Amino acid sequence: MKVNSKTLACTVKDSLNQQIVEVAEKKNLKKSQIMRLALQEYLEEGSNRPAEAALLVQMCNQLEAIKESVEQDQYRQITKTLDSIIKLKG
Repeated sequence: MKVNSKTLACTVKDSLNQQIVEVAEKKNLKKSQIMRLALQEYLEEGSNRPAEAALLVQMCNQLEAIKESVEQDQYRQITKTLDSIIKLKG
C-alpha cells in the first residue's frame, strides 16, 4: 500500500529547537511528530483550546464544590485523572 506524503522543511532558532526537543522528550514523541501537531493546530487555528481550557476549569470548580460529599479515595482518583488530562493537554 502506497501512502502519499510530502516532506516539509523549516529552520528554527536554537532556542526554539531546544524547546521542541524538551517538549518531545516530555511527551515521549519525536520532533517530527511535535512539528506535525503544531502545524495541524496552526491550520485549525488553535482548534478548541480555549473551550477545552474553560471546561477543565469548570470541572475543577465543580469537583471542589463536591469535595466533602465524595469519599476521599474516590476524590483522589478523580483529581488524579483530571491532573492527567490537564498534563496531556499541556
